[in-house]
Amino acid sequence: MKTMRYSSILVSGLFLLGMAACESEDALVAEPDTLTECFAPDPDANDEVSAMQRKFYKEEGNYLLFTDTLRHEPLGLDSNGDMQYFTELLDLGYTLGNTSSVQAKSYTYGYLETISEKEEAVAFIKEYVLVHLPAGLRPFSWLLTTSIMDNSTYESLDALSGQRGIAVAVGYALADMTEEEKSVLAASVLSATLSASLSTKTTEMAPFYKFCQSLYHSYFNLVDYTDEENMQKLKEFGFITPYVTWGIELMGVCPTSEQDVTSFIKLVMGYTQAEIAEMYAGYPIVIEKAQVMGNLIKELGYID
Repeated sequence: MKTMRYSSILVSGLFLLGMAACESEDALVAEPDTLTECFAPDPDANDEVSAMQRKFYKEEGNYLLFTDTLRHEPLGLDSNGDMQYFTELLDLGYTLGNTSSVQAKSYTYGYLETISEKEEAVAFIKEYVLVHLPAGLRPFSWLLTTSIMDNSTYESLDALSGQRGIAVAVGYALADMTEEEKSVLAASVLSATLSASLSTKTTEMAPFYKFCQSLYHSYFNLVDYTDEENMQKLKEFGFITPYVTWGIELMGVCPTSEQDVTSFIKLVMGYTQAEIAEMYAGYPIVIEKAQVMGNLIKELGYID
C-alpha cells in the first residue's frame, strides 16, 4: 500500500512539473495579435508605402492606411474549384455591440494612387492635425483617401470617425490647396477626431451632458414649423444644430448627443469665447455649454 501511495505521489508530482514546464514554455512563445497585425504592413514588405507606414507608426504611434481592406487571405477552393477568401474591412460604419435591426452605414472611398499623393496626405495630417492632438486624443488608425461618400445619402464627407480609426478625404489636388482651404479641412478632421475621442470619455463629458441629458432625440411642439422657429427653440434648450438623419434635417426634434458634441467642438474651435457670447446672446445655456466644452478640450490636452 505504501509503495502504491508513494508511486501515486511521484506520478502526480511529475505531472504537475510537466504542466508547469509546458506553461513556462508556452509563455515564451509570442502569439500574434490578430486584432492589430492586419493594420500594419507585411513584415517582409520593403516597398515605399510599407516603409512610409512603419515610419508613421514609429513617429506618431498610430497606424497609417491607404485602403479600407485590412486583409484579403485565401481560404482554399470550394466545391466548384473556385478560390475562397477571408476579407476584413476597416468598416467605420459598424458599431461594436450594436444589436439594432438597422443595418450599419456603408461608405465608398476614393484611393490615393501615387507615392507623391500619399506623401502629401501624410505631410498634411502631420502638419495640420497631429500637432494639435496628444496621444490620448488620437485614433487607433488613419485612413487617408481622396474622397468619402455616404452610400445612403450620397453625401461627400471630409472626415469620418469609427471605432477603429478616422478616415480623411484630402481630395485630388492637396498640393494646390491654399492655406485657408487646408485649415478648413483640418478643422473638419479635428472635429471628427475629437468627437470620436470624447464619446468614449463618459466621466469627463458629464459636465457637458448634464445641460441637455433628458432632451437628446426628444420631440417638441412648433407653431409655424419654420426653420427659424425650430432653431430658436433648439437654442433655448441649449442646442446649436438641428436633428439630422439620412442627410435630412427634421423639425421638432432635438439632436442626438453625438450631434450635440460635434456641433460644440466645431463652435469652440472656430470662435473665441467672447465671440460665442456675442453670437448667442440671449441663450445662456449655449454660452455655458461652449465654455464647458472649451475647458474640456484643453484639459484633455488639445494643443492650440
